[in-house]
Amino acid sequence: MSSNVPILNWHVQVLKYLFLWPKDCFTKKQNKFFSYGYFILSTSFAIPVVWASVYQLYVGIEDYNILVEALIAVCDITGYLVVYYCLLKNQETVENILKDIQIFLEFSEHTIITDVDEKCSYYTKYLILYVTIGVSLNVGWPLISKENCIESRGSEFYLQHDPCGMPTQNFYPFDASKPYIFWIVYIIESNYCFHICYAFSLATSIVTGLLMHVIAQLKHCGKTFEQVFNSTEYHENKEQIIKQKFQWCVRYHQVILSYSERIFNVFSTMLIIYVTITSFTLAVISYQIASSKTNVQDRLRYAMLLIGWLLLFSFICFYGQKIKDESMNIADAVYNSNYFEHNTALRRDIILVIARAQKPLTLKAKYMGTISLVRFVSVLKTAYSFFTLLLTVADEK
Repeated sequence: MSSNVPILNWHVQVLKYLFLWPKDCFTKKQNKFFSYGYFILSTSFAIPVVWASVYQLYVGIEDYNILVEALIAVCDITGYLVVYYCLLKNQETVENILKDIQIFLEFSEHTIITDVDEKCSYYTKYLILYVTIGVSLNVGWPLISKENCIESRGSEFYLQHDPCGMPTQNFYPFDASKPYIFWIVYIIESNYCFHICYAFSLATSIVTGLLMHVIAQLKHCGKTFEQVFNSTEYHENKEQIIKQKFQWCVRYHQVILSYSERIFNVFSTMLIIYVTITSFTLAVISYQIASSKTNVQDRLRYAMLLIGWLLLFSFICFYGQKIKDESMNIADAVYNSNYFEHNTALRRDIILVIARAQKPLTLKAKYMGTISLVRFVSVLKTAYSFFTLLLTVADEK
């Protein structure tokens, strides 16, 4: 049995390129400088996007499309900055959680860990491929359809301060339409878009990956509990051996619970973003798709963005539900075992295990409640309400 089984290694390697994980070639101070330095840069890059929406509100919404597109970008950036900050703040804790997967080698085969990790990396690579295609389309298409944008703009003022061809709506305090300035700003914005989407997707994949590992351990623990009383071999200390096996299973269960709580505590703040802004983001993107002013190419761009948000949020909710269900299945596993064929010495311990297992493990967003499929449906309902409200307001205008 291997004494060291690294997990989410592919995720970590990509995060290093994004300055979200310490690089081995740098000292601790250097890593902190680059990580927090890029975070400050990322915050400053968001200013033109935020100002675009603020300016529209200030002048009484001269261009409704600019406001809506800017709000979509603001939601994306807000989620990204919160995720970025949470990863930086909890970097060492997350690193220790990844390393501490080794504690399960005492209770399970290393193949359980490696199989789950391979599956997680497989899914994440496909997710990153989808994100790459989606962001490339969102970055490239505005540049290709630049002439159409220029024709639709009603003011030279906007063409200078929010030039056509940019991946997002912005408002710069200088003339950004000049060729050399335009390309500098365009490259910065494009890199920013890729960084936002990669960071947000990988952070989600790390959470779901850790949940997948916990779920696999819960399943194995349940099977172990169910089989602990199945020994038919005669032995003079048979009852004592069964008691030791049962206590070993209880300790296994406690290790899983402790490890899970560490994961929940680290990511609870980050999960607030999924609950608070997902509804509004989905509503605004859906409005842009449904708008009669949106062309087919832009609808495709927004559709890919909408699917991306839905995928990330559904992953979190699905595995949040799964870990809740699997933790409660432990009680069923103990109840379905052959405990009744042995003496009553363990009855009290069995009742305690069943009682504890009936209190499920719950993934929670801090101050916002449980993340589960029920939450997913609730967010979609709220998004639909926002969507109909936007349609009503737009019709009145």
